[in-house]
Amino acid sequence: MPETLLVLASIAVVVLAAAAVPGPAFVALTRTAAASGRRAGIACAAGLAAGSMIWATAAMFGLAALFAAAPWLATVLKIAGAGYLLWLAVKVLRNAGSEAGGAARPVTFRGALALQLSNPKPAVFFGSVFVAIIPADASPALSAAIVALVGLTDGGWFCLLALAFGASTVRDWFRASRRWIDRICGAAMAAMAVRLAGS
Repeated sequence: MPETLLVLASIAVVVLAAAAVPGPAFVALTRTAAASGRRAGIACAAGLAAGSMIWATAAMFGLAALFAAAPWLATVLKIAGAGYLLWLAVKVLRNAGSEAGGAARPVTFRGALALQLSNPKPAVFFGSVFVAIIPADASPALSAAIVALVGLTDGGWFCLLALAFGASTVRDWFRASRRWIDRICGAAMAAMAVRLAGS
């Protein structure tokens, strides 16, 4: 039992560290919470957590082996992720500063799920680092607990961000600076897309 708890604690720490590294999910969530409030931010957080759970489940069933056997799948994922990020960036930049249109719309649960599933960052993490710390002889119960832990860890972190960035003071500051924040967020997403496509 202590060994199982140690494994779960190690996984939680590694997953939290990976989630805390800023990337497309961070940009989408913080902007959604600041623009549309905590409820929208938490819905976005739930979508991101659900995506992480899907990646964790895929890792349990041999995600690394699949990418090794068919490297082109990783390339397809990378291109799809870059395309999706670029699409989001264009929407944000096109409507920078406006209260209506794409800039004002939050990233919904489905949008966040799509973002997480098309983002190669979690694919690489779950296909390499995550797989390396999972016990090879994990029982079905332990595997289910690990997937649930991934959801709780990711979801908890992103919900904390949603609560922080959805606070009224942050939202007031966002409204006053919306044009520049939109431009920075859009440019950051576009830069991530270009970097991803060229990697």
